[in-house]
Amino acid sequence: MTMAREGSSMGELNDKLDLTMESLESLEGLIDSSPEYTELAPYLRIAIASLRTAVRIYSSPLNA
Repeated sequence: MTMAREGSSMGELNDKLDLTMESLESLEGLIDSSPEYTELAPYLRIAIASLRTAVRIYSSPLNA
């Protein structure tokens, strides 16, 4: 794999991870603003926080 292609793949992956983070933030906002999710909110927040942590861990070597 050439350096240009490798850099492009990393850039695409980084963009996808950023989009995933934005989606998680939107989902969290929806949960916070919807009374119908009141009972599920703590569990959904834990799941979202776990996903957010996984994305950060995965993307941190890409930013180095």
